[in-house]
Amino acid sequence: MDYILHIFVLVAIYAGSAISLDLIAGRTGLVSLGQAGFHGLGAYTSALLATQAGVPFPISVLAGITVAALISFIISLPSLRLHDDYFIIATFGFQMILFSIFNNWMGLTLGPMGIPGIPQPVIFGWQVDTPLEFLALAAAFACFAYFAVHRITSSPFGRVLHAIREDEVFAKALGKNTLYFKVTAFAVSAALAAMAGSLYAHYITYID
Repeated sequence: MDYILHIFVLVAIYAGSAISLDLIAGRTGLVSLGQAGFHGLGAYTSALLATQAGVPFPISVLAGITVAALISFIISLPSLRLHDDYFIIATFGFQMILFSIFNNWMGLTLGPMGIPGIPQPVIFGWQVDTPLEFLALAAAFACFAYFAVHRITSSPFGRVLHAIREDEVFAKALGKNTLYFKVTAFAVSAALAAMAGSLYAHYITYID
């Protein structure tokens, strides 16, 4: 039974990552290969704050989301001026840079050894320490990601994203600042991926 719950927990966590990718690739038409990098940023930021500074789970997750959003903003300004295959290559390069940092900065991330002793999530006094509770938490994160993306894409902002996906030149002709919309969507997508990564870091320690 625990194995089945473990599979469902992973499905819920990766669903959050998939939803984040859907916002930038499916809704905006920007194929990004950097989502795993943002997933890792959230995971390592949350894990390091929890183990090195004793930061509570909700705050460490918010910190991971913030770091990923800020990094995405920095790299999106030059990257989103590229188009098609060039943008894909740029995001792939960004992900490989992050992978190298995570895997080789032994003094901070401990490289392939991983970060030990990540505490189990505690949310307003509720300690998540059983597979079923982890499933409930992961499902809540996935639902939040889904409704956040749904609200964005069903709003006037989302309709501009759809216009960019279908014909960015036409969207510009209508007076829309397409770079602003793409940068914002990229940041939200990165934040949602980091949120899933933060939960993944705490869960992997639990099953280890």
